[in-house]
Amino acid sequence: MNGFIPTQEMTFFQSVIYIFFVFNSIGEIPVFVSLLARYSHKKQIKIIIRELTIALFVLLAFAFFGKRVLQALQITTSTIGIGGGLLLIIIALNMIFPKLEHANKKDLHGHEP
Repeated sequence: MNGFIPTQEMTFFQSVIYIFFVFNSIGEIPVFVSLLARYSHKKQIKIIIRELTIALFVLLAFAFFGKRVLQALQITTSTIGIGGGLLLIIIALNMIFPKLEHANKKDLHGHEP
């Protein structure tokens, strides 16, 4: 592996480790637990399995068909990098300057996550 930059020569194990650290799986546990706190244990397990299944299918779809889809849409990796940077700037600005109308509202949607 060439530092922490993914290359074509990455093994499956290296890819899994890379994704694990990028997604910060351990750091997301408290967020996930707080979102599911109001549901019974049985319902929590059902929601977790559903979400993991959806994530697996999305991951596999992009692993097998992502490059072809991007080529068909004529999207380059540079374009994705620029778009990601713009999204990070927007998120950072929203964190620095929060809108007051959203700060005072609690969970308006009573549906499951």
